[in-house]
Amino acid sequence: MTSTIGVKKIIYPNGTNIATLDSSGSVAFAGASTVGGTLGVTGASTFNGNMELSATSPVLTLTATNTNQGSILFKEGSTQKFNVSVVGSSDVFQIYNYNTSSQSMVIDASGRVTKPSQVAFMAQPTSTQSNLAVAGSGVNIDLGTERFDIGGNFASSTFTAPVTGKYALHALFYMNAVDSATTYYEFTIKTSNRNYGLVVYVGAGGSTDHAYATWSSSVVADMDASDTAYLHFYQAGGTQQTDVSTGTYFMGYLLG
Repeated sequence: MTSTIGVKKIIYPNGTNIATLDSSGSVAFAGASTVGGTLGVTGASTFNGNMELSATSPVLTLTATNTNQGSILFKEGSTQKFNVSVVGSSDVFQIYNYNTSSQSMVIDASGRVTKPSQVAFMAQPTSTQSNLAVAGSGVNIDLGTERFDIGGNFASSTFTAPVTGKYALHALFYMNAVDSATTYYEFTIKTSNRNYGLVVYVGAGGSTDHAYATWSSSVVADMDASDTAYLHFYQAGGTQQTDVSTGTYFMGYLLG
């Protein structure tokens, strides 16, 4: 015999709702729920409080019959925020960010971890920056061509940190018409918190100018959100003739 039931509720004597079973078979728990054994959920269940797994070795198993092998969706009200899931027959585990419509982290079947949205950039000059000024306040190096800019944090030859953290920064200074008459060159990665300079005594290499030379500098810089980083050149005396080649580059990424 088949009978139809309406919505059923378990209610405390004070009128507080504990659980609701509707006519479609969906169960809603209004408060904290403790599962001491195995809970098999075959339909839609809504928990408005905390669900605690209190077995000796608690395990939450998500099983699906299609290639989407189980997922946990985090929402704020009706707004989707994050999805943690195993996707596809390749067994890729991902954390998906609905705010940016992109994967925040991916672990493939071999255990390789990638963070596709992690902050990273690389830029270099669009053209030769010729006859850099001697002495004075020095010269900022123009970096008009972006090779990549994940997160869109590089503009006008300057990187702006989107979040507070430690950033790995690396620069290669590729210079043409190197002047042997100068006392020294100073190549600097300048950031809002501090400067990281590399001083080169060019004259120590002899009295002859060089057609080209390269110097590199690397640092792990502490940067606050909205701090900036850029490249700077200073020549102490000598002839105004040195050029910045397009082989120069500036790159960096967020360590954490």
